[in-house]
Amino acid sequence: MKTKIILHGGFTRDNNELNDSYYREITKNLKNKDIILVVLFSRQPEEYRELFKNETEKIKKSTDKNLSIILASENDFENQLEQSRAIIIRGGETDKLITTINKFPNFLKLIKGKVVGGSSAGAYLFAQYYNSASQKKVFKGLGILPIRVICHYKSKTHEGVGEEAIEMMDQYPKNFKLVILRDYEWKVFELSNL
Repeated sequence: MKTKIILHGGFTRDNNELNDSYYREITKNLKNKDIILVVLFSRQPEEYRELFKNETEKIKKSTDKNLSIILASENDFENQLEQSRAIIIRGGETDKLITTINKFPNFLKLIKGKVVGGSSAGAYLFAQYYNSASQKKVFKGLGILPIRVICHYKSKTHEGVGEEAIEMMDQYPKNFKLVILRDYEWKVFELSNL
């Protein structure tokens, strides 16, 4: 069974066709009663309520299926991953997200065979290397996918993520494919060896 990882360039909160198609891609092969786990570990807990509401609206808009949408909790995360059919990892502070996910050594095993969407920081999580739009530096992700990732490419919101980001990434091993995502853009990766 393949694991499907969908990397998104950022700003899922905005309403547009690219974002709508991202959520449709996540939900298209789900069945009624499947569980979608929304992971907001890159954000502050006081933001969870509003962000979870936004994610729920986007998911419900993307499908006519009756899905169960739950908010990830660090206290029950591994059990929630096990029960879920799809996982959505929202963007925010990449360091915070990676630090939290690293607390769960079974993360890879528990996402095997599932659909996982990761936006901005959620996309960086899966990369070998990523270019931080806010810090204008390259960092290591978890290395789940053999790629180097730039999100928010030529973004109006994150100035300076353009050719210089590509130049920075060129300093890192080129055997890892360079994936460039503008705001709202997304790409699918399927892994059979996770």
